[in-house]
Amino acid sequence: SLLRQPESPESARCLLEELVAEARTAGGAGDAVAVVAFSGGVDSSLAAHVALRAFGPRRALAAIGVSAALSGAQLAAARETAAAIGIRLVEVSTDEGSRPDYVANEGAACYECKTELYTVLAAAGRAAAREGGGDKKEVLILNGTNADDLTDPTRLGLLAATEHRVISPLATLPKAAVRMCARAAGLPNWDLAAAPCLRSRLALGVRAEPETLHAAELGEGVARATLGLRPNESMRLRVLQGGKAILEVEETRGRLDEASAAFPLLRERIGQLGLELAAVRAFKSGAVATSAGTAEAAPAAAGAPPA
Repeated sequence: SLLRQPESPESARCLLEELVAEARTAGGAGDAVAVVAFSGGVDSSLAAHVALRAFGPRRALAAIGVSAALSGAQLAAARETAAAIGIRLVEVSTDEGSRPDYVANEGAACYECKTELYTVLAAAGRAAAREGGGDKKEVLILNGTNADDLTDPTRLGLLAATEHRVISPLATLPKAAVRMCARAAGLPNWDLAAAPCLRSRLALGVRAEPETLHAAELGEGVARATLGLRPNESMRLRVLQGGKAILEVEETRGRLDEASAAFPLLRERIGQLGLELAAVRAFKSGAVATSAGTAEAAPAAAGAPPA
C-alpha cells in the first residue's frame, strides 16, 4: 500500500480523520472492545488516540505490559500520556522472562516477548468485555507499528502481531507522518525520542536477566542526567558481553563531543552500576540488534577509552 506523508498541519489533520474512520471500519458493525498495545511512545499514543475516537471510552482501552524490560520512567510517562489522551490504561504483568528463548536473547527475544504480550492483552480485552456485560464481544488488539518498522528485518515481533491478528492503523505512515498526526491530535509526546524496551539495549547473546536490564536502565538515567539530555534527544547504553558497555549519543548539537569530554566521569558513574563503559559513539537505532551490529561493537568495546 502507498505511504501517506502529510505535507502540512492541515493535511495531517485530514489524515488523522481518515485513520479514525478506518479504525471504525476495521472494528466492524458490532460492539468490539479495542485494546491498544501501549508503551507511552508516540506511535502507540497515536494508535490509542485513534482507537479512543473510533470506539469511544467504553470500548477502547490502552494496556501496557509491565516487566523487567519496562523502565520505571517509561511506565510513569505512559501513565501521564494515557491520562492526557483520556484513554483508560490497564497495567498487565507479562512473564517473557520465563521463556528460555527470550532470556537467551539470540535473535528470537522480540518474537517471544510480543507473543507473551499479545496473549496477555487478549485476556485483558476479554476481561474488559465481560465488565461491559458482553462475553461474546470481539476483542481487537491494535498496535503502533508504522511503515518504517515494517522495513526493519530485526523486528520479529511483527510476526507475533500477524499470528495474533493485531491491527496496525499506522502501517502506511512513516515515522515523520506519525509525529505530524500526533502533533495534529495535540499529543504531548509528539516529538519525544523513541524509547524501545530495555532488552533492545543488550547485544545479541547477552542474557536478558532482570539485573542486566535494570543496570541498563540505571546507566541510561545516569548518562542522561550527567549530560543534561532533553527528552527528545536520543541516547542508548548498549550492554555487551562481559559487562562492557558503549554509550551512544546523538551527534546533533555537539552532544557527542560533550559525551566524549565527559567520558571519565561517565565511566566512573556507570562503573558503580557494575558496567564497564568502554566507548562513546554516535547514536544508531538498533545498533546491536543484529549479529553484524554486535560484532561491529566488539572492537569499540575492546579499544582504548577516548583520550
